[in-house]
Amino acid sequence: QLSQAFDKLSANFGPVTVLICNVGMAHWGSILELDPETVVQVFRTNVAASLVAAQKVIPMQLKNGGGTILFTGATAALRGSANCAGVAASKFGLRALSQSLAREYNS
Repeated sequence: QLSQAFDKLSANFGPVTVLICNVGMAHWGSILELDPETVVQVFRTNVAASLVAAQKVIPMQLKNGGGTILFTGATAALRGSANCAGVAASKFGLRALSQSLAREYNS
């Protein structure tokens, strides 16, 4: 769905030069109570959706001389906290994705 949305957007308005990924899903609770499927869903929302969005716009940006991609994070991307292991892990992942994209595309 996300891929189709970007195709339609660029067809109607031109290439995407700025992407702001402001996604977030949280699940609070102790590590012992954390369901692995819930963690997968949090990662799909917080990390994978941002990756797919970036993969769609980077070729447009490269073709048109550059652009900006901004991922919003949380303090959970800086340090873990009690009762939010899944969220913290996903936001750490989003931070790593952002740093990797910057290094890959020299920003």
